[in-house]
Amino acid sequence: FCIGIVTVLQIKATSPLSHNFSGTAKAGVQSMMAFYIWGNEPTIKGVLGIFAVLSGSLLYTYVKMNESNQTMHLMRSVSDVEIPKSSDN
Repeated sequence: FCIGIVTVLQIKATSPLSHNFSGTAKAGVQSMMAFYIWGNEPTIKGVLGIFAVLSGSLLYTYVKMNESNQTMHLMRSVSDVEIPKSSDN
């Protein structure tokens, strides 16, 4: 039940795609933890898959953060522009 609430809140705050990337990255981290905690045998394909998932998630996060920073910078630039007052005599 609580996971459902957190999912809805996360999607409201970000987007369904960001939520999907978040869940996939979480699964990758859990898989890495399984190697250490439960002594699961890492395979080449498994390690490469985890690396691909985490690399893609990091790249997606980096791109989204840059988009967000550019949007904020643009919004600040627009709000700093002074609109000249008309000189009606």
